[in-house]
Amino acid sequence: MRRCRSLSPTITSAGTAAGVILGTAAYMSPEQAHGRAVDRRADIWSFGCVLFEMLSGTVAFQGESVSDTLALVLRGEPNWNRLPSGTPPAILRSPAVAVVGAASRSSPPSSARPWHRPC
Repeated sequence: MRRCRSLSPTITSAGTAAGVILGTAAYMSPEQAHGRAVDRRADIWSFGCVLFEMLSGTVAFQGESVSDTLALVLRGEPNWNRLPSGTPPAILRSPAVAVVGAASRSSPPSSARPWHRPC
């Protein structure tokens, strides 16, 4: 049996405090990566990252280290070409996918809903 080692370890702490980041870097929203207060929109971001991974087979943001991954979340954008060409347009326009593109200053294929604004 082969063991899978995560390339995006989870950052943990004994407790939470203002300015402290906790979570798995590849799924953190930009606000969370900055250590800012987060709300339910951070969950939508994380779901968008999971959805991207489910569709493409690769994580949306993956650096060589936790710091590199966080930098990609803050300044990078997913490689939208990794999404299968047969991805239904309704999924590409979904808020979960749109938030990942909008917050990283890009748009997924077929363009996200124009009403969407980044977190």
